[in-house]
Amino acid sequence: METLPPELSHCDLRRSALVKDKGDPSFGCALELDCGERVRVGCDPEDDGTQTSLCDCEFERDGKRSQLVQGQLFQGEGAAPCRTAAIACLALRAERAP
Repeated sequence: METLPPELSHCDLRRSALVKDKGDPSFGCALELDCGERVRVGCDPEDDGTQTSLCDCEFERDGKRSQLVQGQLFQGEGAAPCRTAAIACLALRAERAP
């Protein structure tokens, strides 16, 4: 079973997957967490030698979705940028909370 970094320890892991696009040698990722609300993160590797990924993050509560991050660069490829993006998204969400 995959363990989450300490910054995400208050969340339950719902789904974690590596995603490979046809013809692309790198892997992206998809991560779904339950942190009191559903958090979905998806990252696509840029495959340009920079070892970075473009990530999106959205939250869902009571059937309402809100996109918090779209197309932001995070370090790494594979599963790592999904975790990093989730941490950043939750921190941003906390900053914007009323």
